[in-house]
Amino acid sequence: MKYFNPNPTCKYFKSGNPKNWYINDSSVRAVAKALNLTWEDAYDKLSKAGKEIYNIPSSKQAIDKVLENEYNFITLGKPKKGESRPTVSNFAKQNNKGYYVLNLADYYITIVDGEVYDVSEKCLESSVYSYWVKK
Repeated sequence: MKYFNPNPTCKYFKSGNPKNWYINDSSVRAVAKALNLTWEDAYDKLSKAGKEIYNIPSSKQAIDKVLENEYNFITLGKPKKGESRPTVSNFAKQNNKGYYVLNLADYYITIVDGEVYDVSEKCLESSVYSYWVKK
């Protein structure tokens, strides 16, 4: 797990961990990491995509539009009875090569070569619903 927050307003503890981060910008952070963009450029791309498709910039559809040229979208579907969805931690272990953007019930994170990038470790046990994988 690597703490990642390109938002220019983020404050950090001396440890490097984000301090009191409550802004709901996970889509912007995930796209910024996935496409190697600044927070501002990722926000602009998502806003433009949202406007083009008449949806909010943090929607799965706006993220899909921004990532469509470099990533393939994969949905995991509904698990069979008695099975559960993979957690972020398990997904990262099983997918330790490449770039991934994960959808965790309207929260987004990026995994690069098995390393999870987010502002909190809370996401590690969250369920993965769908993801984008770099082509």
